[in-house]
Amino acid sequence: MPSSDHPLASRLAAAAAGEYPDPDGSVEFFAAPDTVAAALVVFAAHLHVCGVDHDVFAPAVRPGNFSDWTGPRLLGAIERATGARAGTLDALLAATGRGRGVPSLLREVDALDHPRVLRARRYRPSVRVFTTNDDAGVLIVGRGLVGRCEIAYEVEPVARGSGLGRRLVDAALDIAEDGEPVWAQVAPANAPSLRVALGAGFLAVGAEILFARHPDDDVSA
Repeated sequence: MPSSDHPLASRLAAAAAGEYPDPDGSVEFFAAPDTVAAALVVFAAHLHVCGVDHDVFAPAVRPGNFSDWTGPRLLGAIERATGARAGTLDALLAATGRGRGVPSLLREVDALDHPRVLRARRYRPSVRVFTTNDDAGVLIVGRGLVGRCEIAYEVEPVARGSGLGRRLVDAALDIAEDGEPVWAQVAPANAPSLRVALGAGFLAVGAEILFARHPDDDVSA
């Protein structure tokens, strides 16, 4: 099972197992992960800041005001310090891989000219792409922040509302290694995707904002 020696990796693995950081208002600072210029990973009253130091963070955050952790002053300060652009605030969800292999619903493809696949390949190494046999759905499984297993999917408009999204997300758990944490990042306003992930067994564990290395890049995938 691939892993990373970045200290955030162990924090995420623990959270995926239901062991969350103490909600004590603490802020921990780490080096930037390989795949992004900076990251904010937020749990209940506990923040991990990657890629910027306390001198950047402190002037932008009022003591004890947790809403400042994802607020515009801090995001702007990180953008100025890194030259990177803040991505979206995403809900961070986790489930556990089952290691059963690729289900019959899907076939793996070497290449696919699809916007979601192209974005994923820019920011995730070891990307695997799957399509449904009728090409109505796409599933992406790859390595993201600190080497974690991340998924993304998309359902064609004609197939939406059929339950295909949930079957794709469930299939990702079969494809992932047995016992491995599997991560999904979903924009809070994307209620359909949140319902799909929760219905497939994912649990909400926190939130995050990632900062692309280049200002014209988009880290949301």
